[in-house]
Amino acid sequence: MVTYKTFCRSLAFLALAVTAVGQPVYLMAAGPVSNSGVRVLDVALQGQNELHGRVLNAEGEVASGTVVVLTDAQNVPIVRTVSNEEGRFAFAQVPAGSAVLYAGESQTPVRTWAAETAPPAAQQEVVLNESGPTVRGQLGNIDTRKAAILTAWGVALGIGVYYGTRDTPFSS
Repeated sequence: MVTYKTFCRSLAFLALAVTAVGQPVYLMAAGPVSNSGVRVLDVALQGQNELHGRVLNAEGEVASGTVVVLTDAQNVPIVRTVSNEEGRFAFAQVPAGSAVLYAGESQTPVRTWAAETAPPAAQQEVVLNESGPTVRGQLGNIDTRKAAILTAWGVALGIGVYYGTRDTPFSS
């Protein structure tokens, strides 16, 4: 006679087997990790190729006195300034193209456009966080295969732990 204990232990073993065998095979089949997930901000330059922006701290409050550096795509500094008491900064004569803005501990890749050539979604002003990116406790890039493996493992392990300690016979 099959008992709940035997059945649940089998489910728990199956969940562990799927996790142990499924994940390494899935990871071996995965391609190389790319840096394509980096978000580049499109920014419309104003007037005589001026780049305007603000610096905020982690709480979203104005960060005055923060050093802001504009570098080209190869990370060679072009110009630097300090944010004023309102957290604002501006650079003049900024060339159009790829660049990186540094403010405190953060770096923000930008693509600058001349005012008349900027796409409609381009920002008129850059808002920088001096504390770096905000990282939350999320799983991130989880796909359906990983979600299915984690769900199967969690359900089977939960059932196995709960019923695996009981001696109730399995009946239909």
